[in-house]
Amino acid sequence: MHSCLTISEVVQLIFEQCKEPRPQYFPRPKQDLKTFASLAVTCRAFRNPALDILWSEQETVRNVLKTLPPHLWVERKESNGPDVWDIGLYFRIVCSIKPEDWTVPLSYARRIKKLSLRDDMGDKAHFPDVDIFKAIASALAEHFFPNVRELDWTSQESVHLPFLDLFLGPNLQSARIILSRFDSSLPDNLAILHLKKLNFHCHRSSPAVLRAASDLVMRLERIEELVVPCLDQDAVEYLSRLPSLRSPEFSRVDMASGLDPSPNSSPEATPAHSPPFPTLRSVKFESALPASIIECLAMLPVDSQVGSFDTFVDEDAAEKSLASLFTELSTHFSPASLRTLKVKSNAEKFNDIQQLGHRSEFTPLFSFHNLTKLSLILPITIEIDDAMAWDCATSWPNLVDLEMREPGAGLARNPPPMTMGAFRAFATHCHQLKHLTLTVDGSSIPPEPVNDNEELPSLPFLNVGPSPIRDAGTVSIFLDDLFPNLRSIHCQDWRWDGYTAGGYAYDEEPTEPVRRARLHFKLWKAVQTTLRTWQDEDDGSSEEGDEQEDGGE
Repeated sequence: MHSCLTISEVVQLIFEQCKEPRPQYFPRPKQDLKTFASLAVTCRAFRNPALDILWSEQETVRNVLKTLPPHLWVERKESNGPDVWDIGLYFRIVCSIKPEDWTVPLSYARRIKKLSLRDDMGDKAHFPDVDIFKAIASALAEHFFPNVRELDWTSQESVHLPFLDLFLGPNLQSARIILSRFDSSLPDNLAILHLKKLNFHCHRSSPAVLRAASDLVMRLERIEELVVPCLDQDAVEYLSRLPSLRSPEFSRVDMASGLDPSPNSSPEATPAHSPPFPTLRSVKFESALPASIIECLAMLPVDSQVGSFDTFVDEDAAEKSLASLFTELSTHFSPASLRTLKVKSNAEKFNDIQQLGHRSEFTPLFSFHNLTKLSLILPITIEIDDAMAWDCATSWPNLVDLEMREPGAGLARNPPPMTMGAFRAFATHCHQLKHLTLTVDGSSIPPEPVNDNEELPSLPFLNVGPSPIRDAGTVSIFLDDLFPNLRSIHCQDWRWDGYTAGGYAYDEEPTEPVRRARLHFKLWKAVQTTLRTWQDEDDGSSEEGDEQEDGGE
């Protein structure tokens, strides 16, 4: 064997190149397991590095427990119900385990860096029974997996929760804890002070979940990325003092309630003059009332260096609340820093929007001139006409992805306030656009534009939603001049193929608005076909010209 293969760093680099490529969150390819199993038995120099890779990711503790002496356990098929899918491969500890029996299992457990325990699919092969947890807890005075860096714990049963601390080792940096139901409290001994990433979620909301999430947060000291379903005021104020929090995400914030400070709720010291949320870079709210979001934003300093703000506003959001939210954003976020802004509402709950907002309530957002991604799907209707479209385009020249539309899957108001002239505004000022979503009056075509700009947006994708259209040919010419690279046009089509939103076929004759919508759908698809045909012809002409030039040479 060459002497360089005795250097562990060299062997590790070689082994990294042996791994099969895979997308993020995908399981390891079986070929990887075969490759490193073969390397582990090839020579002694390869054994430990290959075993480290083989054991580095596990989706069960069963593989480790099966290295116990074979007389201590059994594995057999058992039925847990009357159906075929209730039959599973169950693992049982059948004898008492002596301390010396743990020597081999612990040697493998120390190699594991990423552990996933899930019983959300009812697969007991992945999530051990309580008896196995008890056997591990009674036999070990230390963490079973001391070197795990990432933990995914998804449990349908609250009886598993007291054993969570077995897997919270000193090197854990990222934890995802998903509970189907939760009606008690968290264990007092959870060692999570050192966590950098935490995702805690419960499928059922309750006061117990609010208390647990808030209590959990107030035990963190080094957290950088946080996802929790809800928090109370005390927990939010605690987070504001942490020196490293960069990206929090909340589903609900209850600023009217609070807890007594946790015994572990003393974050690492921050200077007294330090502003709240000193390292905040992105914020996300899910299904929150604008009033609650505004209370949280009010804790931020002026011109906070936040780069991304994403919120899914509750259905009770009112016009004045949204106007106040936009004003608060412009007050507390630095215009130079904010790159992504998303304010959305539930598409299923706003099919009949009655509220109308004034355009002045929208204008605070114009200060964010460095935006690259903007999505506004509001529970109120703001009359965005062509003049306002020009204001938007001049205010946001760096846009790459723009989505402004009404929520729901209803038909367009007749006619929408914006005409096709709005596209000209974005073609003139937003040269980096890749995705554009607007509802316009496609039957109103302004005079043919004259493009004096050398730089045209390379927009490949346009979403016109339920936009009405009258003449596909005229629209094709107009769009081809503005967006010469446009190849894909998406339009609202869920009801135009003869189905309702619920997936049921119409029994009666479609109404006149539905017939018009189907016609608009066909016309927009005709525009897409025409644009693609013209581009293919242009590409063919260019290739012919290149061939003639090559022949002339």
